[in-house]
Amino acid sequence: MNAAPVVMVVDDDSAIRHSLSELLRDEGYAVTAFENGQRALDWLRSSAVRPRVVLLDLMMPVMDGFAFLEEKEKDPAIEDLPVVVITAGNGCGEVTRRHRIADCFPKPFSVTALLAAVGRA
Repeated sequence: MNAAPVVMVVDDDSAIRHSLSELLRDEGYAVTAFENGQRALDWLRSSAVRPRVVLLDLMMPVMDGFAFLEEKEKDPAIEDLPVVVITAGNGCGEVTRRHRIADCFPKPFSVTALLAAVGRA
């Protein structure tokens, strides 16, 4: 039996983290979730589990999404890991110019479109 694909959710808003985690579990994914980029990077670098995709907020304390992307892109072990950005405000334009990401959705986002992006990743 194959294990469910893992999706990592990185968002400082606990309600969003919880809602996305439940939605993804209902869709058959395993979920690991973190409240900031530093905790997510630490887990990625120490875990044998590789997520299929990272759903990443840009505006977070400790380590924001931009810093997470910069660190991820410097690490050969995780640089090719697909990232879908979910962000409040106008962050999609800036992040797509500065980083290689799979997709970007401003909050509030379409659940259907987000699930499609996760499936493509």
